[in-house]
Amino acid sequence: MRTGIVYGGNGALGSAILKHLKSEGWTTISVDAQKSPLATHSVELDISAGLKEQGKSVLDKLRANIDDAYDVDAIICAAGGWAGGNAGSESLFDSVEAMYKQSVYSSVVASHVASKKLKNDDKGLLVLVGAAPAVGPTPGMIGYGVAKAAVHHLAKSMADTPSSGLPEHAKVVALLPVTLDTPGNRTAMPTADTTTWTPLADVAEQIVSWCKVGLSVPSGSLVKVATKNGKTSFTVV
Repeated sequence: MRTGIVYGGNGALGSAILKHLKSEGWTTISVDAQKSPLATHSVELDISAGLKEQGKSVLDKLRANIDDAYDVDAIICAAGGWAGGNAGSESLFDSVEAMYKQSVYSSVVASHVASKKLKNDDKGLLVLVGAAPAVGPTPGMIGYGVAKAAVHHLAKSMADTPSSGLPEHAKVVALLPVTLDTPGNRTAMPTADTTTWTPLADVAEQIVSWCKVGLSVPSGSLVKVATKNGKTSFTVV
């Protein structure tokens, strides 16, 4: 039986990925602040802890659920968030700190776990989530943009194996959604045109497909996720 770790398993995207993995018969482990009812096992994370403490705690707890002699097939970091504001905003420093904790901390910890527990073959896959807008300037959402750009850089760096610490034959990819169709986005943007928002099931299906048959794009790719006329495309940028 194949095993996948989903970092941020209680979020909208993480939950969708867990559901899809479960439907394919995978053993799943959720890493989040609370247990996931969808996962086979859950690792509870203290999100108030510093980066070093989070990394050590997550790895220690995962080792309690996974035999040291056994490596996992996929590690998917679906954690993240959004915050607006430019460099003059009163909330600038808070938003940058929050975005780094939600997107960069989680991606760094997931990458560290991958260096220790991901299978060393061409189907061993680390998935990070960036953002399509962060490929260019994000003047109205500085914290979000710099955090997601850091995730993009991390994905490219992790692909340089084994120098990056990732197992030599494992792969990494970063998904860059334009807008995901999540409950949070619908609440925040009630009048938006949701026909161009990407269904979570489409993202989950693509990730699981890569996990099953291998990555179909070069390792380290940044893959834009966009939806138009009900069809979702995955394009290397």
